[in-house]
Amino acid sequence: MLNRFMADESGATAVEYGLMIAIIAAISMTTIKTIGQNLATHWQAVDAVIPADVASIVKPTTIEETTGNPAP
Repeated sequence: MLNRFMADESGATAVEYGLMIAIIAAISMTTIKTIGQNLATHWQAVDAVIPADVASIVKPTTIEETTGNPAP
């Protein structure tokens, strides 16, 4: 019975799978965090370029102007 227990490797396989899942999860979390930080930096740069009062620059349009019908 002891020999059978020592020869059984099913527990070792489960541990190996657990370690692989833990490593994949750690790499995924690190990658997602890095991408998130890079995107935040990118959007902060975009925000710095766009003026705060965009409405003063863009001409408001009406539905008639966008559909091609003349405005009254």
